[in-house]
Amino acid sequence: MSVELKIIGSDKFCKMIEDRAANGQMSYIDAIVRVCDETGIEIESVNKLITPRIRKSIRTEATTLNLLKRKRGARLPV
Repeated sequence: MSVELKIIGSDKFCKMIEDRAANGQMSYIDAIVRVCDETGIEIESVNKLITPRIRKSIRTEATTLNLLKRKRGARLPV
C-alpha cells in the first residue's frame, strides 16, 4: 500500500485547523494532531506553518489545561 503525502501550504494548513477547531468539534491541539495525521506532516514542523493567532489559541488551551505554567500575577476565574 502506497502512502501519498499531500503537499499543502501554510494558509491551507491553518484553514484546515481553523475549520475543525472553530466548529467546536475539537480543540486546537487536537485539530493540529488530526491534520498532521491526515496530511503526513510531522508535528515537529508545525511551528513553521501556524499563524500567531493559532499559536495564541494553543497557548490559552494549554494554560487552561495546566500544560503550561501560568504567568505570575492575579487572574480572576471566569
